[in-house]
Amino acid sequence: MFKNDRYAVHSIVETNQLGFSPVDYSKFKYGDISIAQKFGNELFDYFLRDILNSNHALPKSFIVYSSPYFFLPTSSLHMTKAFYDRFVGFAKEHHELINDIKIGKIDRCHSYTSDYGAMTAEERFELIKNDTYKFNELPDSKSTLLFLDDISITGTHQLVIENLLEENGIKNNCLFLYYAKLDNKGIPPNFENELNYAHIKNVHDLIPLILSENFQNTTRTTKYILSLPAAHLNLLFDALLDQDKKELLEELLDGALQNDYHLEESYALNIDCLKNRVLSNALIN
Repeated sequence: MFKNDRYAVHSIVETNQLGFSPVDYSKFKYGDISIAQKFGNELFDYFLRDILNSNHALPKSFIVYSSPYFFLPTSSLHMTKAFYDRFVGFAKEHHELINDIKIGKIDRCHSYTSDYGAMTAEERFELIKNDTYKFNELPDSKSTLLFLDDISITGTHQLVIENLLEENGIKNNCLFLYYAKLDNKGIPPNFENELNYAHIKNVHDLIPLILSENFQNTTRTTKYILSLPAAHLNLLFDALLDQDKKELLEELLDGALQNDYHLEESYALNIDCLKNRVLSNALIN
């Protein structure tokens, strides 16, 4: 039986031997849904091969969680949905192993503008210790809880979830599943930012991804756009409108407002610019 065990498809012990493409990872973080599906499928294959098939004592009911989020999806949510879809398909063919699978949600009730990937372990802990998390719906006591995320660097987010479990008196079997985890303490935590920006280094790299059929919005993409200098912001807006992607402008604005980014002073100017573009385009059309 399991209690808060941590598993990953890829163990990072050398920065030049990851087992996966940094370019793919960077695109994934900025909303490439095709790569999110690829990562989710790989994570499910790993889970099935190394965990589920070798541990028949596991309960037959599961609840799958992505990393906490408020309204805007994280890249890990896109990956988790791919994992969940595979799991549901597997369950339909293996009733003897699986009775029930649900997807759950942990609400993140606070956001921040800082770039988490660039921080040290201590800075990460100081940043998120004041976050408020809660289960959207408390899990039943009989299910195994699967907490998925794309990468584990310092384990800080896992600690937050473990504290949340303890606060709610949840004693279920729990597994933490990651696409990758850092297993060499000699590698600084800000190595994560090398992965985040391996491909998306500037707005010129972001525009083709947003214009592609594979794009689905993420918190990281929205925060990046809301942090752009005016010239780059307008370059992005012009590219979207040139390709008749006005609905993406509306989606970006709606996501920013729903995630309460309009309450962040550092985003206020770009949100106003986004509002003006959406309004002016609506008047023209």
